[in-house]
Amino acid sequence: MTHISKTKVSEKISSNLEKNFVLLVTKAAGARSIKTFLEELFTPTEKIMLSKRLAIIVMLVQGFSFLQIQKTLKVSSATVSNFQHACELGGFAYVQSMLGKKKERGQFLKALEEALSFRLPPKTGRGRWDFLNK
Repeated sequence: MTHISKTKVSEKISSNLEKNFVLLVTKAAGARSIKTFLEELFTPTEKIMLSKRLAIIVMLVQGFSFLQIQKTLKVSSATVSNFQHACELGGFAYVQSMLGKKKERGQFLKALEEALSFRLPPKTGRGRWDFLNK
């Protein structure tokens, strides 16, 4: 779990920090530079947290059930519910548009499967619960 300081900074400072972060990310040119930038900046825990957030959005868009998402990503039902609700209200619209093409979603899911070292269960249909027997 990431740690956020209980001491809050002013809105002005917070806004400036956010703007500078976005500016630095956008200045990183090319996938290799962005990867290096993110590798250096984020802790392993933060990378996992952000990856799981993205995976939840992708899996919701793909039609996976709450239970499948919970079991696969080891997240709580409340977390999945919060993301579902945010998506319904238009949250993550840009992320969803980036993943709108089946090719990108497919590539992400394939990478997720490889990272988890097993195949994701089918979304629906015959055999969708067979993974529970393994």
